[in-house]
Amino acid sequence: MPKDSLVNTKVILVKDGYDGHIQTMDGPVSWFVSICSSFSSLVVVGLAYSYGIIFPNILEEFQEPKSTTAFVGSLAISCTGFLGPVSARLIDRFGCRVMMICGGLTCAVGLLSSSFSPNIYVLFLTYGICFGFGTSFVYMAAFQLIPLYFERHISFATGLASAGPGIGLLLMSPVVQSLLNYFHWRKCFMILAAVSLVPVVLGCSIKRKKKHYEVKTEVTEKENQPSGRCWTTPDVSVLKDSMFMILCATMVIACLGLAIPIVHLAKYAEDLGLPSHLLFWLYFTQGITNSVSRVSIGKLCDSGRILPVHIFQAGILLFGINDLLLPLCTSFELLICYCCIYGISEGMFVISMICIVLRLFPGEGFGWYICFVSVSFLIGPVLGGLIADIGGSYHPAFVTVGVLSFISFFLPFLLKCVKTSNRKQVDMSCEKEGDIVVYEKVTVL
Repeated sequence: MPKDSLVNTKVILVKDGYDGHIQTMDGPVSWFVSICSSFSSLVVVGLAYSYGIIFPNILEEFQEPKSTTAFVGSLAISCTGFLGPVSARLIDRFGCRVMMICGGLTCAVGLLSSSFSPNIYVLFLTYGICFGFGTSFVYMAAFQLIPLYFERHISFATGLASAGPGIGLLLMSPVVQSLLNYFHWRKCFMILAAVSLVPVVLGCSIKRKKKHYEVKTEVTEKENQPSGRCWTTPDVSVLKDSMFMILCATMVIACLGLAIPIVHLAKYAEDLGLPSHLLFWLYFTQGITNSVSRVSIGKLCDSGRILPVHIFQAGILLFGINDLLLPLCTSFELLICYCCIYGISEGMFVISMICIVLRLFPGEGFGWYICFVSVSFLIGPVLGGLIADIGGSYHPAFVTVGVLSFISFFLPFLLKCVKTSNRKQVDMSCEKEGDIVVYEKVTVL
């Protein structure tokens, strides 16, 4: 947009309601929507993260290398983020409710199609891409609903919405393991296809929300300038922000290590001689500790007692030390201890970073953030499987996770090189908002 077309900066005050009636933020309806969106997210994301439980069965049937088989799960998880900007734009166009319903239907189609896959390469398409598409729609819709319904408790609500991987593992890992105990993995996928329709039901229970804008501004110059961008064109302006790129780079490296145990932990435990019926307890433990951690960290970020960036660094440091010690965990009890620390530390650094990004770069900025992070979930499991295939064990792979975590720990110090005004925003990102929230700035033409 030409500079000479800029006249004023106006502030949009948003009042939200149903059918023209003003709706109080942080009210009972807000929490109902938060529960529905969070549960929808935890079902589909929990299924994606439970791929590690199914991993040994698919590895045994298709007899493909660990890296190739792991790519199926990593593709599904990474698609959730790769499609972040697209999902965010579609949500802006059609609304969170519609995209949540479409996401649930797409997940069901992907899982049902996966049950008929004749080889691993068809699974790339059906489970990796199709199921990943649906997961992205549901996951992004759950997050985009939060700023519409919350002001004072936005970080706590963010913690609930982002608890999908944690609570999802808590609920879905025993379900998946029980199904595998009684059915072939193909029938398991058929049943899970029906389970993935939960977002469709819950999405229908959320009323469509209308936005009402109250704007005060003065137009002093040109009036016949083009107004707005085509909704199909992603906004790339946030990619020029140095702070945003540092935050993304930090999280990309952190999640590169995070993604490796997600897929390979079950196989590692199986190689140690752990019975298959005990594998789900590892993911169950991760799920329960991760869920508590995510919700607690969201509440802590709301309190303003500690800066989110400091919580991130503490969490990623603990995560790295934990993974460096994993090769010493050779018994079921020690693996449970590892999973407890994994869940707590993962919740610390993931939620703190999400709170920062959602406050400073909402909307499509968050979509790009998820897109970048998804690169780690695509590469991480494949890298871990490749290292294990070459090294003959998983020990070098877990040491790599620890090294990556330490690198991510130091990167936030680069924020001190960013200009003072932006850095001050990060320092204040955990403070509470006032009664009136400024959502965005737009240009008056």
